[in-house]
Amino acid sequence: MLNTFILAGGLSKRFGSNKLLYILNGKRLIDIVVENARHFSRHVYLVVKEKEPYQDVDCDGILTDVFEERASIIGLFTALLKSGGEDIIVLSGDMPFVDYSTISLLFKEHFLNYTLFKINGTVHPFPGIYSYCLTLDLYRFIRGGGRSIKEFLKHVDGRVIEHEDSKHFLNINERQDIELFNKLKT
Repeated sequence: MLNTFILAGGLSKRFGSNKLLYILNGKRLIDIVVENARHFSRHVYLVVKEKEPYQDVDCDGILTDVFEERASIIGLFTALLKSGGEDIIVLSGDMPFVDYSTISLLFKEHFLNYTLFKINGTVHPFPGIYSYCLTLDLYRFIRGGGRSIKEFLKHVDGRVIEHEDSKHFLNINERQDIELFNKLKT
């Protein structure tokens, strides 16, 4: 089993408040994601900008981004830097349906630097398995002004898996996504 790092450093601008603390079916969104990750992870960590809102989350550690700027690529870099030299699973904190079956597909196909999914022609950087060996190249990319994970991945070898089931890739970004969550939860 690999360790999982959940990126939880976004601003939730479209949602209007911290979406990871929003209650869905009696649980905060971040708690749902952490609970799901426990089924396929050795340890579960959060990568955040501020630790305070997440102090009571039942995870194995809370890491603060190593750069002040808010960008998912910074969270990915922080996770790799803190991975202890191992490959890791990286999730977004707003994906309540990622489960063992989804991650097991990544495990089966993991190759080289990363393994990701492509849904309806779009590559999704999360969930994904990332190799520690990307850390130095990712640092150079960030220091050179790069902020797009997808752009970075164009320059390194990895595997992208075509997948049809889009439920597991639902992100809660706007309040109207809650309706979709409620329809899909059954």
